[in-house]
Amino acid sequence: MSLEQEISSPSLADSEGQLIARDVTGRFELRRANILRFPCSSIVSPCDRRIASGLSRTICDAAGPRINVYFKTPRGINAGDALATPSFNLKSCHHIIHTHVAHYDDRRYSSALVKQLLANCYRNCIVQAIAAGATEIAFPVIGTGWKNYPQRLAARIAVNTVRDVFRHPIYGAKRRAAIKRVVFLVWHVPPIQSAATSPK
Repeated sequence: MSLEQEISSPSLADSEGQLIARDVTGRFELRRANILRFPCSSIVSPCDRRIASGLSRTICDAAGPRINVYFKTPRGINAGDALATPSFNLKSCHHIIHTHVAHYDDRRYSSALVKQLLANCYRNCIVQAIAAGATEIAFPVIGTGWKNYPQRLAARIAVNTVRDVFRHPIYGAKRRAAIKRVVFLVWHVPPIQSAATSPK
């Protein structure tokens, strides 16, 4: 199924979608849901240096034209960085966290660096969400569409990075106090479910 078909497919039983798993603390969830309809304080939109095609374009189209002013800076968003904007016309959330995802096959980056850049996306999205005042954040499995990351690799990076962000010896407690819920939104469950339930 293409990204466009997934986004335009009929809504699930309710806007929260289908709960697949929740950790014992209640902070982390895995759900099958449409990110455009999912009610959350902030959602993450993977993009290029500026607004791109695919999911980012779909989310920004739903937010409306006022969001475009945030992407008119000469340099745009660097790979691995994130930018928080209002959600404007997208009523299911308060903030959209845009993050520049490097292409997995980009020959400018080593294999180790491209993995680190994906981890930076997750880390910086959480930092930006906290700065914007969000109390929740919903992630798609970043990079598994046209950015070409293998699903299992991307899922493992996602789960391990987010765990580490909230376990940080200095900033972890502050982050846990700010962000009450982290949700991974998926259409194809097994890779990230396996990553979430297996040891590092």
